[in-house]
Amino acid sequence: MYTSTKDPVCGMTVSPNSTFRHVHQDITYLFCSPACLAKFQAAFSEFARSKIAEDGITYGCPLHPEVLMFEPGKCPKCWVELKQK
Repeated sequence: MYTSTKDPVCGMTVSPNSTFRHVHQDITYLFCSPACLAKFQAAFSEFARSKIAEDGITYGCPLHPEVLMFEPGKCPKCWVELKQK
């Protein structure tokens, strides 16, 4: 399962504990506010396609293969540095 810590609507960094979230095909999208969540849900396919097409690069945790992210950072489960895939 992949969890993004960057709001796909506004680009703001979001806490992994955010209650504003949308799950689709084992990907959890986190949001900074209910407004960004609503905007994302209204145009889900547009946001999802644009992020995947943006660079196609993903980052994963060497200890938790289910953790995949679109940006570099640390695993939200163990805080190990993510590796580019």
